[in-house]
Amino acid sequence: MSKFSSVKASIEDLKSLRQEDLKYLIDQITIRKYQGWPDVTQSMAKAQLLYEIQSSNESCNCLLFYDKTELCGFVSVERLEWDSRYFKFGCYKIGHLLVDSFLSMSDQCELATEMVKKIMISFASEARFVFSDADSWNEYHNSALQRYGFRYILTWIDGFYFGKGYNVTLPKGHSASLFEPSDYKDINRFVVKSYFEGGRFFLDQNFSSLNPRGIYESLFENSITNGDEVYVYRVEGTPAGIFICKKPYTYTQLNDISVAPLRYLVIDPKYRGQGIASYLYKSFVNHFVKSNHLVLTGLEIHNIPSLNLHSKLEFNFNYTHNAYHAWL
Repeated sequence: MSKFSSVKASIEDLKSLRQEDLKYLIDQITIRKYQGWPDVTQSMAKAQLLYEIQSSNESCNCLLFYDKTELCGFVSVERLEWDSRYFKFGCYKIGHLLVDSFLSMSDQCELATEMVKKIMISFASEARFVFSDADSWNEYHNSALQRYGFRYILTWIDGFYFGKGYNVTLPKGHSASLFEPSDYKDINRFVVKSYFEGGRFFLDQNFSSLNPRGIYESLFENSITNGDEVYVYRVEGTPAGIFICKKPYTYTQLNDISVAPLRYLVIDPKYRGQGIASYLYKSFVNHFVKSNHLVLTGLEIHNIPSLNLHSKLEFNFNYTHNAYHAWL
């Protein structure tokens, strides 16, 4: 029998009755997601984490864990609505999994395993698929997922650019600017066939019969619908590549740092090998550094060409995290 007890907590509980408990737990944790960001302290990072937890949507369910009367763990799970609609079965994500660092490592791993088990039983009974994202350095999170039967899929590397931009001189007949409706047909022609097949859906064989490519084929159209920033590289007026950024936003808890999160870059195959990716990337970043403090990126660890390009362009790689999948 576990020595840890659990209590269900709504998002409203975490904003009121349980807020002090949650603050206490977060104070015990080291947050590495923002390493290297200018002027961001651990206290700011912890305030940001508390804000994110309390801002979770209504589909998020939470459990607090206690060792006698002392709070020692927090875990949440939420239904992924878009994924569930696309695949036509219940898809869930284990979100924050926090364990008191004052516990021994064996107790941390035991507690985290109990947390994963309990949250799955309590709230994900209709799930067929569950995703979780663990900091690469976090022994208890990675261990708990593996103990429960989650399979490692891939590692992401996150990075950021903090600078004034690049000197870019485009070849004659080349141009780069924001998307125009007249670009749609040309872009749609190459974007559905040219996306890097290295994402976690491609690397999980259980998705192979479920048309994971369809997810990526819809990214461009979703980006237009969502109002994302789409930057187009043209050769003699014809789109040859695109770069998409999610809507820039501001971290109010981190000194109001405004960030532009890059989403993906695709080059028409017939234009590859001409340096267009570098021209497009530099032009795109130049567009965003005018109004944002940081440009963010996230890359699969096995996407070597993209990693080398980012390194060449002076991105700072600061954080790695692992993707895990479970099939129930």
